[in-house]
Formats: sequence, C-alpha cells, structure tokens
Amino acid sequence: MIDTLPDDMDMMGVLRTAVSAIGTSGPDYPPTLDQAVSLTAKIPTIIAYRLSRLNGTEPLEPHGTLGHTANYLYMLRGAEPNEVHVRALEAYLILTMEHGMNSSTFAARVVASTRSDMASALTAAIGALKGPLHGGRLRS
Repeated sequence: MIDTLPDDMDMMGVLRTAVSAIGTSGPDYPPTLDQAVSLTAKIPTIIAYRLSRLNGTEPLEPHGTLGHTANYLYMLRGAEPNEVHVRALEAYLILTMEHGMNSSTFAARVVASTRSDMASALTAAIGALKGPLHGGRLRS
C-alpha cells in the first residue's frame, strides 16, 4: 500500500495513512497491550520502508535480535548501529514520550475516550503531530 502513495507525500502523511490502513486486530475496545506493541513496532518499519523506496533501495527486514531503537537505525542505515547512537535516540524518544499533555496526546485521548480503536486514536495523534504548531514543519 505504501508503494501506491505519491512520492511527494510527506512522511507524516505516509505514517498517518499506513497506520490507519493497518488498523488493529482484535476487539475495538478496550485496547490491548498487544495492539499497542504491534503498532509501536510497525511505525519504524513503515518509515524505513518508505525511505528505502524513495531512495531506490531494497527495504530491509527488521533484525530479530535488535531492540526497538537499534532496529530502527539498522533498517535506516543497513548496518548494526553504534551503541552511542542507539542510546542517544532512545533518550530523545523517552523525552518526547514524557513530554506531557500536548496536542497529539490530547487528540489521541479524545478519540480513545469515545471507545474507538487504538489505530484511530494513533491516527488522530499523528494528524495533530503533523501540524506546524506541534511537530510538523511549515511549508513555504
């Protein structure tokens, strides 16, 4: 499905579309830990896949022995990452996750509070994060 998206679609648009298309398996409500883990694991794969396709290279399969962050860097670069890079990116990810009640968290919570499914809540969060007043970039 990602291959059918326009090349000029920004990464947040790709991510929002792919997460929405993936959806979640199992009951819509209540969300499960397995659903959260599954969606969390797929996001770096979606990004790495899209970048490799845009660069004309073959996407790498996730590496079975690497953790989440190391695997993401591996899929982006094609080689096992330096531990310093892994720790730096992990620190950044933790700081952004513990940012508090921002607009993307709020959007996800609003959707989740309606007893919608987890993929819908995450799609809403990505849509809010895409905005230039939260995490996205202004286009000139």
